[in-house]
Parts: sequence; structure tokens; C-alpha cells
Amino acid sequence: TTSNIRYLVDGELVAGAIGPKIRDMAELPSPYLNGHFDKCFDDVLIPAMQTTRGCPFTCTFCWEGGDYFDKVGRFSHERVTAELNYIAERVGNVPDLQITDANFGMFKQDKDTARVIADIKANHKNNWPKSILAATAKNHKERTIEIVEMLGDTMPPTAAVQSTDEKILDNIHRTNVSLDALISLAKAVEKEGGQSESELILCLEGDNKTAHFKTVCDMLDANMTFIRMYQFMMLPGTQSASKETRAAYQFDSRFRVLPRCFGTYKFRGEKFPVAEIEEIVIANSTMPYDDYQACRDLHLTVEIFNNDSIFLDLVLYLIRNNVSRSDFIKEVHDRIVSGDGVLTDLYREFQEEEKRNLWNDSVELADFAAKPGVIQEYIDGTYGTNELYKYRALAVFHHIQALHDVAYDVARQLLEDQGRLTSEMGQYIDELSKFSLMRKSDILDTEQPQLGHFNYDFAKLMESKFTVDPAEAYRPEGVAVEIYHSDQQRDLISGYVNQYGTTLIGLGRILIRANMNRLYRSARSVDDDTLVESQDIRENRRSHNNLIH
Repeated sequence: TTSNIRYLVDGELVAGAIGPKIRDMAELPSPYLNGHFDKCFDDVLIPAMQTTRGCPFTCTFCWEGGDYFDKVGRFSHERVTAELNYIAERVGNVPDLQITDANFGMFKQDKDTARVIADIKANHKNNWPKSILAATAKNHKERTIEIVEMLGDTMPPTAAVQSTDEKILDNIHRTNVSLDALISLAKAVEKEGGQSESELILCLEGDNKTAHFKTVCDMLDANMTFIRMYQFMMLPGTQSASKETRAAYQFDSRFRVLPRCFGTYKFRGEKFPVAEIEEIVIANSTMPYDDYQACRDLHLTVEIFNNDSIFLDLVLYLIRNNVSRSDFIKEVHDRIVSGDGVLTDLYREFQEEEKRNLWNDSVELADFAAKPGVIQEYIDGTYGTNELYKYRALAVFHHIQALHDVAYDVARQLLEDQGRLTSEMGQYIDELSKFSLMRKSDILDTEQPQLGHFNYDFAKLMESKFTVDPAEAYRPEGVAVEIYHSDQQRDLISGYVNQYGTTLIGLGRILIRANMNRLYRSARSVDDDTLVESQDIRENRRSHNNLIH
């Protein structure tokens, strides 16, 4: 048999030995430069490329944690530069670039790649790439900060901590950088107008509810503005998926169709449904399923109320007044899960849908997915969605008023509990709530600028990224503010809408890909005459539309 080949003969698996690892990356031809990927430039697919291959770390849950991958190979700078320029000439209106390296920013040559990207972006007609999707270095955060300073808010660096519990980290053979280093990274990103990201995995070896809640809170208080919270996938061939590890930690697992990895395909003239099935851990010896579900509920709260800086303006004000980000999120979470109303109902539906998509047996799931019409139900979103993003999309796009009601009521209560809620603070919170709603309601509607009158100069506060004391922006005489999408924002939103659509599934995918903070409306101060004139124009337009309909 040939190395690396797997095939069936009369139902029996024939498996060739794993071949030696390719050391000279020049042996691998470029699918971009030889034209194989030209057909993929379709204004939908995101171009992906690799500058290095391999990973020196030994994480138990990761396929690249094995010895085979411990030596890192690098493609030449000339090839990487040529590929980037080739993609830039053909990418069209797709705003993103995916770099699939395991640790982009770990090596000094990554700074050279960043300089090339920055130069392309500065000279590209569409300002491409607007966003870079990459797993940044697990260490060498100083170099990552330098790259962030080169690329601005184009590349959100990722702190893949998985857990902050020392025992769990020892179980998974991992060492994280210090929380102080992560806080420094977050500050550097904030300075460039971007968002800092971290990654966590639920139900790892020895994980429990207390440890996981603490990990989430640690990342919140490290000022991570986007926390990606993953379920624990059992990847075949990893140490975590071995019989020994499964038994040692009493993993309880289920099977599901991997979100967005299904469809009807044609091969040799035959059409057939295909669904990629994965195994995830939903309980272990230290985390029963009820605790697991409580952690997933917390994930949903973080997705809705923290990620993409949706309430960053409010959170920064609370931090200024000695209320931590984690205290705010925990109080919001407790109020929703123990209360009633539209958001509580949303969480209940989230739980039910997650359970509905989990199967005890992979063969039964495969048989179900192969039934006539079932794959179309996955495509339509009846089954197999990314539940976190689906329910975050429902909340953000359909219940933005309810989100503000909870967030701002919690903020007032936390300040009052500290005895700090003055009448001036109450006025600011009321005006900030109104301003925030105007920026973030119907966020994909770029044709309706909004106008308001405030006693705080929110245009000035936005310019400072809400880092100055609101008292410095107080205007007793009042200030008129226009809230609008800039031309750059309109182009960015148009690109994402064209790429993903505005169905619930499409909205969820926009949340996955877009830094939503860049889509919230801009603001500028205007004089009162402009405010009145603009309001008259809006009223006339509204009356005209009503007559038409």
C-alpha cells in the first residue's frame, strides 16, 4: 500500500503507513499561483492561505499536538508575498482573509508578512483585507502587539487560553501566558480601535462549573471584547480521544452534524447527501450535564452582552465607577436565567435546540441525515445550526430593545448597590441608552441616519472610544448629534450581506465573521438648524413612503 492512503476493499479498510513529514515546504506547489483556485474567487468564499505548517505545543485535545507536527516548516517570504498579491488582484468584494497558521505572530518572519498585508491594504481599491481571521501566537504576545500596531483593527489577536485553572492546564499539557500579558494585549488592541479575542473550551479533562465560570470571568476582567467559547470536540488520533483518557475522566459524549458542513454533492454523475459528523463531550466525572448546560447558558450571555463590544460604552463607564465587567455580565446572566420574558424564553429555546441536535449514536445520525429531504432541512436551519450564533442573532437583530432594558437596568442597580448612583449619573445612563439604541438598532439598514438631541457630546465620547470622563463631554445647552453609517461602513455591510444574506442563518454567519463594532453607526455633532431640517426631510420621506404603500 501507498503511504497516507486509506481505502475500502469489500468492506475492509486498507491503511497505508503514515509517510514521512515533508520538511522542505518548497516541494508543495501553490494552488493560487498555479491557477487551481481561480474558480473559487466568486465574491462568497473567503481566501485562505498558510505561511507555516506545524505547531511546537502538545495540547492533548488538538490534532497538531502530536509528535508528527512538532517541527514547524515555513513557506518562503517570496511565495507568501506572491500569493497575497495574487489573491488581492482577484478577491473582489470579499472583505476577509483567513490565515490558517497555528500560531501567527510567533515567529519574527510573521512581521514581514504583516508588512506585506499592510502595504496591500493601503493600496487596494477595496481596502482589502478588512479583516484577517487567524489563530495568533500562544506566546510571544509582544510580537503579536507589534503586528497589531502594523495592521490596526484588521487582525483581532486571539488569546487561546482554553482554561485558566492550573490543574486543568496541567491535565491538557498546556501553559498559558500570564493574565497581565493578556491585559497588555487587550490594551494595545483597544488603542488601535480593534477588539481582543480569547478562546475557551468547555468540559476539558477535569473541568467543572466553578472552574469554567472563573475562566470566563478571568477573560472578561482581562477586558477581552470577544470570547469564543467552544464545545470540546473529540478529534480522532488525539490524546484526549484515547480510550485511556476517556476512561480516566469518564467522558460522556454525543454526536452532531458539524454546523455548515453538510450539503448535496455530485460525484461521477451521482448526487448524494453528505453531512460531517463530530463527537463532543457534554459531561465528565467533575461536570454533570446540568452544570454543562449552565455553562452553555453563560456562554450565550457572554455572546450577547459582551462580544463585539455591543455594550462596551456602558461597560467602560461601569469600570470607571469600580464595577467590573464580570460583575456586570454575571448580574445580567442571573437576571435572565432566573426571570421571565422574551430573553428568558430565548434561553429556554436555546437549551431545547441544543439537546435536539445531539445524538447518542453516530450511525443513527448518519442514517437520519441520509433520509430524503433531511439535508435540505439542515440547509434551511431546521437542524444543525450553530446554536450560540443563531440565538445571539435572534437577540441582537430582533430583541435589541430588550437587551438594552436588561443591560441598563442592571447597570443602574449595580451602581445603586454601591451607593454611587447620583442624579447626574442617572441622566448620563439614560442618554447613553438612547444613543446606544440609535447606533445599534436595525444595524444592517444603512439608509436611515438618525438624529437626536443630548446633553452629552456623544460624538466626542465616541472619538475617545468612551475612555474620557463623560463629565468632560457634558453640554448644559445641549448638542445635536447625527447617527449614521459612513461610506466605509456601508461598503462593509453591503459586502457581508451579499456574501451571507439576511436569513437567520446568514445573520449568524455575519456575527461569526464580522467585527460588529465596526458596523455600529458613527456619530457627528451638527447644528440645531441641520437637525430640524434633517428631521423634516425624514418626516417627508416617511409620509411619501406611507402614501406609496
